[in-house]
Amino acid sequence: MKIVVIHNNPNVRSGTEKMLQAFLDGIRDKRQVTVEWFDVHRMNIMSCELCNACKTGRIDDCIIRDDMIQVYKSAYEADLILFGFPIVCWHVPGRLKIFIDRLFAMNQDVFTKRQRDIAIFYTYHVEDAEMSGVSEIERFFSKGAIVMNLNIIHDFSAYIPKDGKIENYIDVGRLRELGNQY
Repeated sequence: MKIVVIHNNPNVRSGTEKMLQAFLDGIRDKRQVTVEWFDVHRMNIMSCELCNACKTGRIDDCIIRDDMIQVYKSAYEADLILFGFPIVCWHVPGRLKIFIDRLFAMNQDVFTKRQRDIAIFYTYHVEDAEMSGVSEIERFFSKGAIVMNLNIIHDFSAYIPKDGKIENYIDVGRLRELGNQY
């Protein structure tokens, strides 16, 4: 089983990283897996030009030569794609939005023939989930999943106060259990 992790949080030992690792540990308890981890905040990714070159043939026909080229092949081969990020200004972080826009190249028959599973793990720092942007994240990913023929298996969010200890707010045992069930 091949898993691709798309992580966008520059903070070391962040809540999103802990959530992703706990879920992965649960999967590893039951299955042999290969994991490829992409830290979006460290990648060189340019905005989509909307030229549609990617729609004329292969996914790697994209005219932009940056770090997304390696992501396309990995995501194409993936059985499961995990996203981890903090909510920023009621949405995914800007770099992740550019990354997801570039996944537009994968919206073609060769990729969407086979349904892939995705799971989304995100944190927010405003106590009221609705005011933090949780519903916007859910809408954003559910619409994208339809277009890309993706199956959302988990949508897991956690409130973490800016000064709070991550361990007090994330149930890693529950996340590991969810991974075990996958």
